[in-house]
Amino acid sequence: ENAWADTEFSCKWANKTLKDAVGEVDHFALFCDNLTSQVSNDFKSDVSKLSGVCWFGLPNATDLWQPVDAGYAELLKKLVTQKFHSWLDSEDNSDRWYGNTDPFSAKERRILITNWAGEAYEKLISPEYNDFRWRLWQKTGCLITADGSDDSKIQPEGLTDYKVPEPCIFIEASAEAPISNEVEQA
Repeated sequence: ENAWADTEFSCKWANKTLKDAVGEVDHFALFCDNLTSQVSNDFKSDVSKLSGVCWFGLPNATDLWQPVDAGYAELLKKLVTQKFHSWLDSEDNSDRWYGNTDPFSAKERRILITNWAGEAYEKLISPEYNDFRWRLWQKTGCLITADGSDDSKIQPEGLTDYKVPEPCIFIEASAEAPISNEVEQA
């Protein structure tokens, strides 16, 4: 019902992909975006069994707290568009694309678009964009530190004068850690 990640799929992902990614870490936070499957008790329990806690961002505001929605996807789309326009500069390509001569089949169009997307992605992950990608993680708070250093770099889009709350100081670890920060709505 929600996108393509139902609860069964999300639990399988947690028990395979996430499990391999977190390895033997003591504790971790998994930032989730409130899909029905992610707020399910089964999914939260599977993450908890891996020593993780699900941390839910504001619903319908992923542009504030997810790097991909805070500019990464937008730039990727622009780079794909640049590749497309550059390709269209050839008169032969343009004539075929617009169906003037020997039009492309749907399969050929999908292959071309996939190639442009791949080329755009390669550019976006190049060293030229290292600072951009790092900044997205900083501004959304995904690189937050436990001691509060660099909190001033957390600047969610559209929230002027945003201040990160002071870090919590815990005297000792608790075995009763929550498995999520989900707030039940009335």
